[in-house]
Amino acid sequence: MDAEDNVMASHEDRRAKDQQVDNAIRAIQQKKPLPEIDFTIHTMEDGTQVSTMERVCKGMPRRHTRPPSAGLQPTRLTLPPAP
Repeated sequence: MDAEDNVMASHEDRRAKDQQVDNAIRAIQQKKPLPEIDFTIHTMEDGTQVSTMERVCKGMPRRHTRPPSAGLQPTRLTLPPAP
């Protein structure tokens, strides 16, 4: 009886694997196309859409793109000796 049980179990395992492969193939064949996303448009919390190519807050200064000049070195703090 053990040999028959092993054959039945292996047959059921094979059928389950075949079903998984069939499901995977069907999912790939029936895959929906990806939506066209325009990454240059951002929707704000209030629903308005703004371009990411332009500055939203025109009153804000631009961030600095140059590193600080070499003449400005960080100062080192010296603490008095502990009592």
